[in-house]
Amino acid sequence: MMMMMMMMMMMMMMMMMMMMMMMMMMMMMMMMMMMMMMMMMMMMMMMMMMMMMMMMMMMMMMMMMMMMMMMMMMMMMMMMMMMMMMMMMMMMITTPILH
Repeated sequence: MMMMMMMMMMMMMMMMMMMMMMMMMMMMMMMMMMMMMMMMMMMMMMMMMMMMMMMMMMMMMMMMMMMMMMMMMMMMMMMMMMMMMMMMMMMMITTPILH
């Protein structure tokens, strides 16, 4: 009888140990999964941020280019106007002499 009891106890202990091990393994797996998910999320966020930054940079560059073009156009117009004014002035000066 005592032997039987001992055996039973041992079996129970073993079972308990096994259960504990299983539980631990499950917990570990869950933790790993959670960590992986977190990492993935972080990566996604980083990628999104990078994309946004790139887009912003592109937009800024475009704006700068547009501004430069506008400035160039304005300068050209100013130069043309100045040339026209100079021509007019020259004409005004030379016409009385010619006459």
